[in-house]
Amino acid sequence: MRAAKFNEIIPLNTDGLDELFKAFGNRSELARFLVLEGHLDDTYYQYTSLFHAGRLSPNDNKYLIKIRGFITPEPGFPIDNPREVIAAMRDEDFRQSYVLNVKIVDCLLSDPASYGSHVDAMFGYLASEFETIDTFFTSYYAAGTQVPKFVDGMVRSWPGFIPATLANPRHLSHLAQLIAHLPLATLEALPEKYAELSEFLAVNLAEILALCVGCEPSRLEALGFELKSLRSVDSFPGIARSLFEAGRYALTIDNLDYAFEAVLGEGDMQSLHTRHYTTISQTANAPLAARIEREFAGHLKLVLLGLPENRQESTATILALLARDDADFDDLVAFLRTQSGVIPILADVPARFQSPAFQLGRIAPSWENVRAFLSSEAFDAESLTTFLNMDAPQAALSAEPMPEDEGAPSLHRFLIENDGLTEVAYRNYARVLPEGFSRFPEGVDAAKLRILIEEGRVAFSGEALDFLSAHDDLRLAFATRNIESFLKTQANLSIDDDFREALLGSPISDEHKVTVIRSMDLAQLSGLATRARIVGAILERTGADLPGLSAGPARAIILATRPIEVQVRLFNRHQSLLSDDDVREILAELPKPFSEIKRGHGIPLLENTQTNAALAAWLVSRKIISSVGKGWFGEIRINLFRRDAEE
Repeated sequence: MRAAKFNEIIPLNTDGLDELFKAFGNRSELARFLVLEGHLDDTYYQYTSLFHAGRLSPNDNKYLIKIRGFITPEPGFPIDNPREVIAAMRDEDFRQSYVLNVKIVDCLLSDPASYGSHVDAMFGYLASEFETIDTFFTSYYAAGTQVPKFVDGMVRSWPGFIPATLANPRHLSHLAQLIAHLPLATLEALPEKYAELSEFLAVNLAEILALCVGCEPSRLEALGFELKSLRSVDSFPGIARSLFEAGRYALTIDNLDYAFEAVLGEGDMQSLHTRHYTTISQTANAPLAARIEREFAGHLKLVLLGLPENRQESTATILALLARDDADFDDLVAFLRTQSGVIPILADVPARFQSPAFQLGRIAPSWENVRAFLSSEAFDAESLTTFLNMDAPQAALSAEPMPEDEGAPSLHRFLIENDGLTEVAYRNYARVLPEGFSRFPEGVDAAKLRILIEEGRVAFSGEALDFLSAHDDLRLAFATRNIESFLKTQANLSIDDDFREALLGSPISDEHKVTVIRSMDLAQLSGLATRARIVGAILERTGADLPGLSAGPARAIILATRPIEVQVRLFNRHQSLLSDDDVREILAELPKPFSEIKRGHGIPLLENTQTNAALAAWLVSRKIISSVGKGWFGEIRINLFRRDAEE
């Protein structure tokens, strides 16, 4: 009966309907319609009163009235009989904000067997609105009695719960509750399932601990992360010591400083920074030694090499470290660098460390040491190249005459063919080479080939130019650097007018550019506007003549060149090569007012300049226009032949 609707029960007793609705008086018909059509029923709480022991209280009723009115009460709204309220709620209410009540959520989670579908709907809603319901989460974590089941349910029902929590710093309270309440087995499985969780905890543990009351250190250890900064949990000394003893921290300079001073109570920080490994060994703390041993290679890379003042390790320590086979060889060599030691003669260095000695710049820079290493069994080209790239060796070797004796060519080849040298170093050594080369070296990059060109270390030849065929810019630079030799031999070189066009844009003299133009096939200018523009600019600037220029190329030069003043000067200069039709067509393609110079009734006005006056003069002489006059404001007035008069 309680679950049935008025419009389902009342019609079962049709004989009593009139009497039942008589109490409504003259509104009985309206009441009858509203009830029997289902518009009013026992869920319409403004018109019912069902308060009795064991069922709905006034608070419960108020809650239901609010959600029926599409109003979401505060999460802490008092509910006295949550089971009765849940029974009166609609199924869809559990997929909406109306389920966000501390008492309702507690009731649902306390009896998942009875409310399984409701719990699923609730967690689905929490997942969908996760970013907008912080108030509820805050209230529930503060007052809820089923928080362990709640956070466990969130983790199990929504795979995105932890990623969403990690994505926003304001969700740290969720992590605090997870750490405090999740079953230990579930907690231990989280890092494997969510790889980003460990990194997040390693960075943000202090903020999480501030929200996690009475967090057991063992629960943190179950998460298997390494804390980035022990100092960040200084206000939680028990946690700090626990993580230190368990070795759950990153091997960093700051962490070891903190452990040495705050956890172990040691005070000689200067020794820790200037003879770090020696000092740690003398401390003889088992957990600390075990942590370093577990990750010695990382300790070497991040700490021993990270301390700029760590230059005073004992000889025993240095030898002990070099004898280890669980660290990267390059890192051990880098450790040697931090301990200083400059060796003047290469022969004094054991073969095993000759290459590192050059890499570290610990050999005195001299050509004798360089040559000795080149002939050594321990020779390593990369190590020597690293040495030669350093500023100090460059400065010293560049000031020292390079050997020219019988064994010197191997040194010269190593330098000139060494693509590993920086551009600065390559240029410095190229300058002190005792003589130039007849060809470019194989295997060096374009930048170094350019250096050889700029420093004039390779003699110009067709073979050398052809070697650069894959690098148009270098071919151009090589020809430009050796323009006289190029112009003398260009007839025998494998070049085309595209290359010559590029030369016209290079920093050679105008005299050389005119020579290049005279060697070009000018007939091609008719179809190459860019080339015609370049040629036109040079001709206009230099006033040079081109004996082989014909009407087509001349027209192309005139039309391609800019600005209009230059076009008109070129037009004046080469008009003798053009037919009358050519002239008219060129005029038509020029901007106004020049394009208005044609048969017709117009009166084009040109700016009164010498160039324009010269244009008008020869247009009259060639009878392209009838005459020239003067405008009101001093312009050159062009009098055209009228079309009808012409005809």
